[in-house]
Amino acid sequence: MNEIVKKGSNIELDIAQNISMSKTLAFYNGMKVFIEGGYEGQKAEVKITKMKQSRWEGKAVRTIAPAAFEKEAPCEKFGVCGGCRFLDCEYEKQLELKSRYVSQMLNRSYPSCTIEDVIASPNIYHYRNKMEFSFGDSEKDGPLELGLHAKGKHHDIVSSEFCYICPEDFSAIANAVKEHFRHMGAAPYKVIAREGWLRHLILRQSEASGEILVGLVTTSSQKLRVEAFIDCLLSLSLEGSIAGIVHIQNDSYSDAVIIEKPVLLYGKGSIEEHVLGVRLKLAIDCFMQTNTKGMQLLYSKALEYAQSTNASVSALDLYCGIGSIGLVLSRAFRSVYGVEIVQASIESARENAIINNIGNARFEASDVKDFLKSNKEKFDLIALDPPRAGLGKKVCEQVAKLKAPAIVYVSCKPQSLMHDLESFEEYGYKPTIACPVDLFPHTEHVETVALMQKQ
Repeated sequence: MNEIVKKGSNIELDIAQNISMSKTLAFYNGMKVFIEGGYEGQKAEVKITKMKQSRWEGKAVRTIAPAAFEKEAPCEKFGVCGGCRFLDCEYEKQLELKSRYVSQMLNRSYPSCTIEDVIASPNIYHYRNKMEFSFGDSEKDGPLELGLHAKGKHHDIVSSEFCYICPEDFSAIANAVKEHFRHMGAAPYKVIAREGWLRHLILRQSEASGEILVGLVTTSSQKLRVEAFIDCLLSLSLEGSIAGIVHIQNDSYSDAVIIEKPVLLYGKGSIEEHVLGVRLKLAIDCFMQTNTKGMQLLYSKALEYAQSTNASVSALDLYCGIGSIGLVLSRAFRSVYGVEIVQASIESARENAIINNIGNARFEASDVKDFLKSNKEKFDLIALDPPRAGLGKKVCEQVAKLKAPAIVYVSCKPQSLMHDLESFEEYGYKPTIACPVDLFPHTEHVETVALMQKQ
């Protein structure tokens, strides 16, 4: 006799397959069960959270028998910290899952689109060049913690003595800063109560030089003891070196990392990175891909797709940031025009063009929507590297109205890419080739470069 399963019941299931980077599929007496978590090939205990006529939904709560590719995660905080999802999964399997996810999603709607093999990250550990740690506690009124948010929780913070995705210097700095402020008895900012002082610690490192920028974000409710904080950092024995320390005050109610008017406390306010022969000046608040070596491969693929169109006259780089993609493209195009809403990023882009003696790249500080409405120029190619949410239907329409023969889209979220591809299709654009690039080992994220051409 089969057991009676109700909402809230825990049942044992053999997981049949991963259907996305976070969900799996199993069957119970012929009923499809969509599960949050788990791996294909696992036997897992699953809590049923929803029961519909055609499908059930559940959450993996315990592994009964592991899949063949599972391994013991090296980090003691794995499963508690929200930083890594696949640290217990062999890297080759991670690549397989990411490649399959992107390929199935694209080929379902665009069967003629060629999907290239996934490009692996050159480093799978300690690959991040920037981290944003949060101050808080792991339990109510517990000791001060400095780390990442707990898995599935908005307020609890998990500290780790040794993080496997950021440089070892970052772990040493974060641990020292946590102990420094614990000794002072300093309080973290509490979002709900809207009180407290310490908010975030931002660390950024150059792969080229090893130099590190340190950014401390606090509210204005307390004065920072500047000399003591600097001494705490400079006393550390690090592989790299601390090039600059900045202090940012943020009194907003939200928990978002907001960087406005950083005050330089020590050293210099920027470091330099090298990407495909282009020198990039980076401040603490600039956007750049967080995996430097992986970014070289990502931009190489974007450049390859751009050059495959035989376009060489003019390129438009939307959401250009500090000009990284545009300056790389400038070597292959007669002129490049970059657009970005953040004024500080545009100033950096212009400075980066001067540093590299690139005279054929121009940059404008503007909302992309406003630029597209007023622009009268024509472009051979458009490069897009939008935020995680993608462009949205209206912006896709405005981009399509420029009637560029080709678009190179760099996406950090496959679902957003798919939504935008559907919008572009209405205006005669279809993806002809795409390639997943893994810049985020041990996480569910994957970049995708896609080439769209006007049909």
